[in-house]
Amino acid sequence: MGTNAVAARFSAIPVWRVRFWAYVAAGLLPGIGAVFQMALNARATPDAGDGMNLQASTIAVLGGVSILGGEGGILGVVLVTLMVIFLNDGLGIQLGAAAGVWQLFLLDVIVIGCVLFNEYVRRRLSVT
Repeated sequence: MGTNAVAARFSAIPVWRVRFWAYVAAGLLPGIGAVFQMALNARATPDAGDGMNLQASTIAVLGGVSILGGEGGILGVVLVTLMVIFLNDGLGIQLGAAAGVWQLFLLDVIVIGCVLFNEYVRRRLSVT
């Protein structure tokens, strides 16, 4: 739908219905995720999602979703999600209780490495 509801309406897009279902999905999907998280932890605590914002933003950016909006695909996000899950589970199995710090450290290293690589490729391709 974009940012111009009038143009979307002229393009025969049912703006009200699209917005309604977008808000329904934006409320329903995190609710389902919270139920799964609560079931995994076997308890409900107010700080259950602490530390997941770095993972979520990392998955989105590395998956190809633009921070400014309007770009992105599902396949890249799913693949990066699986990579982060395998990374966290693998470190959890290998390191046990000390894995928490190393999981965040390795995730940060991956993000910084990808940003540097992306900047290198962008500068390399834009040489005139």
